[in-house]
Amino acid sequence: LKITTDIINQEQNEVMPKNLLERCIWFTVQLFLKQSCSEPYNGYRAKFLMIVFWISATYVLADVYSAQLTSQFARPAHEQPINNLQKLHRAILREGYRLYVEKDSSSLEMLQNGTEIFRNLYALMKKQTDYEGYLIDSVESGIKLIADGLENKVVMGGRETLYFNMKQFGFKTFQLSQKLYTRYSAVAVQLGCPFLDSLNEVLIRLFEGGILEKMTNAEYEALSRLVDVNGLTNKFEQQDGVNSNAAAATTDNNKENKKFKNQSSDYIIQPINLRMLQGAFIALGFGWGLAVGIFLLEFFFGNQYFSVFKRLNGCFQQLCRRLKLTCQNYWKRYFS
Repeated sequence: LKITTDIINQEQNEVMPKNLLERCIWFTVQLFLKQSCSEPYNGYRAKFLMIVFWISATYVLADVYSAQLTSQFARPAHEQPINNLQKLHRAILREGYRLYVEKDSSSLEMLQNGTEIFRNLYALMKKQTDYEGYLIDSVESGIKLIADGLENKVVMGGRETLYFNMKQFGFKTFQLSQKLYTRYSAVAVQLGCPFLDSLNEVLIRLFEGGILEKMTNAEYEALSRLVDVNGLTNKFEQQDGVNSNAAAATTDNNKENKKFKNQSSDYIIQPINLRMLQGAFIALGFGWGLAVGIFLLEFFFGNQYFSVFKRLNGCFQQLCRRLKLTCQNYWKRYFS
């Protein structure tokens, strides 16, 4: 009798407040930010609405925000470009960069015979305690040193040479401060030529339009292919008296190198795949579908659905009370 009266009193006291939606939204926001909050209402509708809000807030908003923050903070830092000799001098002093110069090159003569910043750079180069020192046989060997990635290294050379090596070894091998525009050094015309101004204007337009850059790129690519072909023919001429296995191995290695060069030069930036955010939208769609289904059930069945759910809720609460009383009696009997 006592249990039935409690159920009747509880049914009479269960009156849904008017601002239930606002309270549920505020409860979800507090739960998401503070991880603790008081429950505004004990009814099944409020619980269901809180579950829907919690799923949408946790599995959709948090997933999207965390993905955005991860993409922003996990982005690799861009190094400051070394555009002039002053920045190179500071990088050698503060960050421990090592400078290498080709033997018997104009860059080495400029450092040896120069003043101020050149003299300081040459003095810092001579302090390097590497086994190789600061002189290298060629710019290619210096680029191979940079490709090792063990230390911060700098190779000083002409920009046309670096551009050619960049085409040969690939853009990913080393980092350049700026894109190197190699252009034609001069155009010979007769003294007092009346077409000099118009010729300069045409050259400026060609350079601004990128036509000279495309011509230079095509020229260096053709030159690199010519160097590869000449290297292959020289190797085959030298290995005429050697067995065919060595020749086959050489051709295979050259084919692999060519494939790697083509992959590095033909690298195209592809769009980011959004498959990692697919679960968030699936959870959002599931929540919306479940909410629409419950709304249609309440709209069409109305009071029948409400009364059935009330009875189930009362039976469940009655079962919980009996289980609680049984546990208390068991505890008092055996442990007190």
